[in-house]
Amino acid sequence: MGTIGSYYLNGPNLVTSTGIFTDIEFTTCAPNGYYAQSGIVRQLQNCILLPREICPSCSTPCGGSTIEGPSEIRMYIVPIELGSVIGAVKITFNPVNVPEGIRGIYNNTVYNEFSSAVDGYHQTTVQNGLTYMGNTANLGTLISSSPHTVSEASYYNGSFADNGNTTTVDVSSVSLTTSATPGDCIAYIPKTSNSPTTLSVEVAELLATGAAISWYLDVGCPVSLTSLPCTAVNPLDDCNTAEPLDETIFLGKVSGSINSPVVNDWAFEDAYSVTKKPSGDYVVQDPTPAKWLVSVGVNGVITNVTSCP
Repeated sequence: MGTIGSYYLNGPNLVTSTGIFTDIEFTTCAPNGYYAQSGIVRQLQNCILLPREICPSCSTPCGGSTIEGPSEIRMYIVPIELGSVIGAVKITFNPVNVPEGIRGIYNNTVYNEFSSAVDGYHQTTVQNGLTYMGNTANLGTLISSSPHTVSEASYYNGSFADNGNTTTVDVSSVSLTTSATPGDCIAYIPKTSNSPTTLSVEVAELLATGAAISWYLDVGCPVSLTSLPCTAVNPLDDCNTAEPLDETIFLGKVSGSINSPVVNDWAFEDAYSVTKKPSGDYVVQDPTPAKWLVSVGVNGVITNVTSCP
């Protein structure tokens, strides 16, 4: 197993750097060998970094125990090993009270849409940015002190350690819950091929929380989502429709029973969470078999569920 050490990169991170050094002046090359950061590994030969590789052994396996966020102000980077299985990857993030930002990066695509059982859809207005969630009462200087320059810490072998890099975070958009905590905020990431197998989750802690644990993160392994039969969108006469239930809705659960649609659940057209259901109403049948009139918003989150008589 590798060891955590302090080295100096001649770039902002291991991906973009060309060399590794033991001093801040970049005069002494680090020893030849393999170096890892945030799920990326590169070999250093004679002070030259060879092309990057994905390093599953540097990542935390999906479906493990809850990762607890320290209270220090940092940009936390969590590489997650998903394996070769395909499916939808469920991210559960609880910012507790003080707002934190989060995004997932998989296969060079940023995922930053979340839904909370408390108040539904959350996403930043900044393209590919981090989505900041938490209690409006604790906004503090999150925006007024932006940009924030903080050190990075990577998660490895059950704990966080500074990786020697700093990053500047510009906060111009937040998605906070009014005078309350949003609780568990859920995102689904589609994994439709055997590779790549590494997901990177970034969490920005930019305000002092005063708590020993400032956030919680769970990342599930890829699975196929639960499917229920439904009508086409906007059936005539709603619950009284004569239209067939010959389409399918796949639930990305946020709360409640796995086989029942609940307000603030995600609604997808496929088992891997690639495509959201078009906005509108659907009659959905659960296994009991009860029928429900389900309204899906423009963001793919269920906004209303009514029991059909």
